[in-house]
Amino acid sequence: MAPSPAEAFLTVTDKTTGVTITVPINTGHNTIAASAFAALKVTQTTPAPPVPQQIPLRILDVGFKNTVACRSRVSEIDVAGGDGVRYRGYSILDLIENSSFLEVAYLLIYGELPTKV
Repeated sequence: MAPSPAEAFLTVTDKTTGVTITVPINTGHNTIAASAFAALKVTQTTPAPPVPQQIPLRILDVGFKNTVACRSRVSEIDVAGGDGVRYRGYSILDLIENSSFLEVAYLLIYGELPTKV
């Protein structure tokens, strides 16, 4: 039986410092937030700082083989439907053919295409 969302978590202990963190597991998406690992600190060694500093641990996923994209209100990819990539509801192919770079930038920032005057 799968754990309830309230019971779903990952416990990680850094054996070099003894620090333990508890990371919630999103059971709806079967994911954990990589940012949770920033609570673990490591001593920066390269480039060597004048004074040793504790920096957040980062996660490296070479080749993005285990990376999940976030939810986005800006873009969507419709592979199954054959509609391709859409920005703010507009087909990227339509934007390429009919909009300038500045118009698309405006769309991405403000959520709608600028009104032509």
